Amino acid sequence: MAEDDEFIELEFEDDDEFVEYLIEMCILEEEGFDENGEVLYVYNFEKMKELMPELYAEIMEGVNEKMMTLFEEGLVTVEYDENLIAHFLATPEGMEFFNRKYHSQDE
Repeated sequence: MAEDDEFIELEFEDDDEFVEYLIEMCILEEEGFDENGEVLYVYNFEKMKELMPELYAEIMEGVNEKMMTLFEEGLVTVEYDENLIAHFLATPEGMEFFNRKYHSQDE
């Protein structure tokens, strides 16, 4: 692959056009509907990693930073399984925090 062929610069008119592109590329997939009937989407991270590695790296960096902050604040713990895959679990303090933060918005 020639150096010029490695990456194609993409430009989008607005966020909706970008979201449509992600759906067409199977990077965003419909998961269902929320209580208001709005479509919920999930990332297909394997597809994103393959097709848009820069976006994948940017999102993973943000996720890692947020998880580290939650860990440092004692809101989550980390456990590793036999394959050394990290699993984050909310601590009792974390459960209280998440319930206050996300369920108080429903009231």
